[in-house]
Amino acid sequence: MQFHDITHDTQTIYRLKAHEHAVFLLRDRGGEITFELTESGAEAHIFALFNLSRDTKIRSQIHQVHLAPHTISSFAGRSVLSGQATCDWEGSLVITKNAAQSSGHQEMHHLLLSPETRASSFPSLEIENDDVRCGHAATMSAPDPEQIFFLQSRGLSQALAISLIADGFTNTLFEKIRALGVNILK
Repeated sequence: MQFHDITHDTQTIYRLKAHEHAVFLLRDRGGEITFELTESGAEAHIFALFNLSRDTKIRSQIHQVHLAPHTISSFAGRSVLSGQATCDWEGSLVITKNAAQSSGHQEMHHLLLSPETRASSFPSLEIENDDVRCGHAATMSAPDPEQIFFLQSRGLSQALAISLIADGFTNTLFEKIRALGVNILK
């Protein structure tokens, strides 16, 4: 599995060929990015982490396009928002009529650390073939007050408790990357 940190990359289209397997990571990178699986056996796993504070705004559009049969793509994103930060994510998963027996998934999860933060998720599926597996998910939540209370009852400050909860929330993303055989530090 090839690993590509595309955080500072300016490229907007990534094409994967036959039996090319890749993991992509982007951090706090907005804009429109397309991943095309052009030949049979191509596999793309895309991970995004947005850690935004103050009045930072980011808009991310991720397109997963399956153009050939037996292709796999996945997108998993996490945002941690504080202050008046805003994260808008749009995902499109397209499986063309030529992409039989392909699989695609997209998920975006937002953790809102203050009432002034804003987040939106718009996953979309465009499926032109019946012989595929696809899915999507999106969530928005604040830290669980019971978790914060539990950590505070163990002597932690509220700020440290929230920081640990946010670390656990983002750590699930890195666990998924490691499960694909990529050793990565946070």
